[in-house]
Amino acid sequence: MMLDKNWVPSHFSPARDVRKNRYGKSLVYFPSRKNHTQLICESHNEADMCLILEYLPAVTQYYIQPVSHTYNDGNKSHTYTPDFFIQCDDRSYFIEIKGGYSDQTSSYQRTLDNFAATASALGYGFEVFVLSDFPTDETLDNLGLLYSRSHQVTAFELRQLMQCLGTWNGPLTISLLLAHNPAPSMRAVCAAIFQQKLNCDLTSMLNLHTPLSGEVKHVEHNPRWPSLVCFNQSLSSHDI
Repeated sequence: MMLDKNWVPSHFSPARDVRKNRYGKSLVYFPSRKNHTQLICESHNEADMCLILEYLPAVTQYYIQPVSHTYNDGNKSHTYTPDFFIQCDDRSYFIEIKGGYSDQTSSYQRTLDNFAATASALGYGFEVFVLSDFPTDETLDNLGLLYSRSHQVTAFELRQLMQCLGTWNGPLTISLLLAHNPAPSMRAVCAAIFQQKLNCDLTSMLNLHTPLSGEVKHVEHNPRWPSLVCFNQSLSSHDI
């Protein structure tokens, strides 16, 4: 599957099968809600990116190992496959995740530049992310916890939580919500935080006494990202 005007992204035919020649290396199987399928990640960094893409509201769908591109520099052919193809409300773009910019040889950089030019001609963006672009605080661990604890939440559970919040007065924490009568489910609370219907400090480890609010403040975490939510209260109680 090569990148041209006839290319259509698909979850069922990735350009590169990451399961081949993986002896001694770990794969991460990620259950994607936005894509309604299980994705096979080549590394934990790719799985972290999946988690962030699930969290970002502007991202509607995304694909792993989406398409290949062949570039001939005059001496030899180079085949390149980006890590992700991301569809947002207002744009679509490819992403490559690297350990650092110093890891890129001049030949590899030319391949990336050629791919970026081809993608641009077809109306797609292309961005390279290094590991330092990922959050280094507790954000990813918290997102992973919220994502795993909110699986199979029902619309009824979320409505019950929203009705509870509609009449809430005073301080708001996870433990206070769970003590309410009728009590919302833990997975509904986790889903509401992950879906950004509730706001809290994700930079510190979540716990039952995490202060919550209904106000979500969007701040630039990285100017190249669609936008991450920044949370600004610190917690010190026991973990959930």
